[in-house]
Amino acid sequence: MGLVKTVMLDTDDQGLTVRWPDGSRSYFHHVWLRNCCYCPECGSVETGTRFLQPGDVPGNTIATRVVLSGDGRVSITWQDEHVSTYDLEWLRSFDYSRPVLDAKRHRPRTWDGGISSRPPVFDFQACRADPASLLDYMRQVRDFGFSLMRNGPVGEGAIEAVAGLVGSLADSAYGQVFDLKPDFAHSIGNTFHSVPPHTDEAFLYSPPGIMILYCVAQAGEGGDTVLVDGFHLADQLKSRDRDAFDILKTQPQTFMRVVPQDGVYQYARARVLTVDEYDNVVGIRFHTRTMAPLDVEPDRVADVHRANSLLCELMMDPRNQTRFRLNPGEAVVFDNHRVMHARTAFSDARRHFQICNVSRERFHQKLRFTASEQGFPDEARQLLPSGAIG
Repeated sequence: MGLVKTVMLDTDDQGLTVRWPDGSRSYFHHVWLRNCCYCPECGSVETGTRFLQPGDVPGNTIATRVVLSGDGRVSITWQDEHVSTYDLEWLRSFDYSRPVLDAKRHRPRTWDGGISSRPPVFDFQACRADPASLLDYMRQVRDFGFSLMRNGPVGEGAIEAVAGLVGSLADSAYGQVFDLKPDFAHSIGNTFHSVPPHTDEAFLYSPPGIMILYCVAQAGEGGDTVLVDGFHLADQLKSRDRDAFDILKTQPQTFMRVVPQDGVYQYARARVLTVDEYDNVVGIRFHTRTMAPLDVEPDRVADVHRANSLLCELMMDPRNQTRFRLNPGEAVVFDNHRVMHARTAFSDARRHFQICNVSRERFHQKLRFTASEQGFPDEARQLLPSGAIG
């Protein structure tokens, strides 16, 4: 009741201004309000059960009457006599002004090699038993792009159990669970060689999302896991060479993987860096071993090569890398649309790792549900990055 008494409404030909008790204002265009009507006739805008289509709403829609009731609801009568009713708190939660959208937008916490001294680490048993611990774990993956998981299960189905904390197993070019051991059967990952930093399966239109890299058996020496924050590299590139940054965010390049005996024949043409409308990097796709011959305009070959080379230089810089050893039952969970992973060379044939993934959509869904259930509705509605697309 107090909120209603201190809220003021003003209307003009284009929309409705709500003056809130704290002195702030929100402006809602008439056409936006009419499109967002959530009466039974128009359908829910929150659950996706809509009956109203944008084409049903004239661009010059005008409100003929606006009434604020004592229970905190705004009723609007439109020129066609349809009546829409909105709860004040609902309107405030969907304010689309730039400052509010900026506050809702997730801001990743970038890192360099210094994170090796303070990596985000969580206990599997705690996350499985306690929703608050699980939420903190998912927050770390969301904010830093990765987290280490200790005290995990050992034996058959262990990696599936770790993945199951945040989603269900998704397919990849090599099935749901892929064994990384030196049998030379598939790729460089199945050898003793070092593997340079990369994002997995850049040759897919939609690369795998949240990766789980699990240790079954570790090598006596070598075989260390290396991670690189692609968002930090993009920030460095943007400051160091804006032209190179602009090339990687606009020029599509082709990635490919052809292994007929494994049923793999994949090509994808996409940008290395994906940015949002404010030029913030929201996804990276970079896999030097699967880059096809450059297929860009002839006058761009030298510039694209230079941009790729600068990114390689940054990802190979030890100052940008964090390195650690996983023991049996331990895993690292990371966002494949942000974090590059690599491996040092080893000679112990007993080393055996597994890798699988859950989709970023499933991960974000689990994060939203858990945040909502733990009493963080604003966090559940946070605008999360879309990842490496197109």
